[in-house]
Amino acid sequence: MLSLVVNIIYCDLPHVNAVLEKCEDIDTYNLYINKNLSHDRMREEIKHELIHIINDDFNVDYHVNIVEHRVRMSQVEDEALNEIDFYHYII
Repeated sequence: MLSLVVNIIYCDLPHVNAVLEKCEDIDTYNLYINKNLSHDRMREEIKHELIHIINDDFNVDYHVNIVEHRVRMSQVEDEALNEIDFYHYII
């Protein structure tokens, strides 16, 4: 498993639940999440975006529908999250 840093930014996202951004720093990502979601829904959205990181989806040439299908078929176990440093921000 990779050693990652994920900055989770809780903010208003009017039309989406979450947005993932790869940073210039190696293995560092910003995950913007809609602060109006329930705690359980936030957790599911965070896990969904983490699967994109784990699958290295920023570097694949597949159509977005294929990428999303692959993510929906994958699961992240809680122990896989141990090597990720999470930093939380509320905007």
